[in-house]
Amino acid sequence: MVVAIVVAAGVARPAAAVDGARLFERRCGFCHTFGRLGHRQIGPDLSDLSVRMPPEVIRQYIEQPRAVDPKSRMPAARSLQSAELDAVVRLLGGDGVVTAAGR
Repeated sequence: MVVAIVVAAGVARPAAAVDGARLFERRCGFCHTFGRLGHRQIGPDLSDLSVRMPPEVIRQYIEQPRAVDPKSRMPAARSLQSAELDAVVRLLGGDGVVTAAGR
């Protein structure tokens, strides 16, 4: 079995994170950075997010930011499909991702 590796944020990740990286660039990267991804115009760098938040909180924050932090200026990512959200959470949160279907 061959497993492709992608380098994102200076860390080797499984190929499954490729979609998350592309989505991050298109959907999150204007406001945030994650390693070498994004431009960080408004929001914080998310490179160490997996240290600060477990995957289930990352997912909830993306879906409903003000439910996690009432002072958040981030808009809810309502247009992300479940599989897209899974990919972004997998990228930001590492292997402990919580999907819509659970762990």
